[in-house]
Amino acid sequence: MVLAMSFSSVHHAPVSTPDTHRRHSRPCDHGAVCPSHTREHAGHSRTPGNRPGVTQRTDVTQGSGVTQQVSAKQRADVTHTALSFPYTCPMSIDIISEATAELEQAFALLVPQLSTSSTPMDLEQLQELLAQDSLTLLAFRPDVPNAAGERPILGMLSLITFQIPTGWRAWIEDVVVDSAARGQGAGKALVDTAVRIAQEKGVKSVDLTSRPSREAANRLYQRAGFDARETNVYRFKN
Repeated sequence: MVLAMSFSSVHHAPVSTPDTHRRHSRPCDHGAVCPSHTREHAGHSRTPGNRPGVTQRTDVTQGSGVTQQVSAKQRADVTHTALSFPYTCPMSIDIISEATAELEQAFALLVPQLSTSSTPMDLEQLQELLAQDSLTLLAFRPDVPNAAGERPILGMLSLITFQIPTGWRAWIEDVVVDSAARGQGAGKALVDTAVRIAQEKGVKSVDLTSRPSREAANRLYQRAGFDARETNVYRFKN
């Protein structure tokens, strides 16, 4: 199934440029156990510091979020934007700009859940991946540390933007959230952030594909504003 979003039908929360960016956190709704941390950490949050390879962070909180630019390497025109995501645990969406050991570890965790026929990339391959100007790699991490005091990457999405004779287009690919971290709204947060970035780049539409058997994923994309397209999908394999 091919799903598409035209920006003529996208509705975003109002843009704000506060002098001070405040974070509003609350305990998780899971009660006894949250996939990313245990009860003793529930309700505890911290403002994440800058991390190696992170170009930009979107902090997702109850009913609002803040897109904060922390590096001028790319996307220097990113504004402070109010976002609205359904979620259970406070989370952040990062734009990843550099290959790190943490990213390599995240790929080792997530790629097998995305495709059983794909091998996770090593550091050299990750560097080549991130060197592509057309690629924006988004990563999800919980804001509340786990029992080891870490906030690991537990989800990712690839946004591809490119220009063709009829204008700028975008595709969303390889959306995956760790099985233990699903049900928190992370997939929706990743998709909504990708759509926002695509719109800021001036693309006409965003497309993605999803197998009909992936019922939860298809519901997620439709909630995010995507419509199913009546078209055929063809693939040539060597």
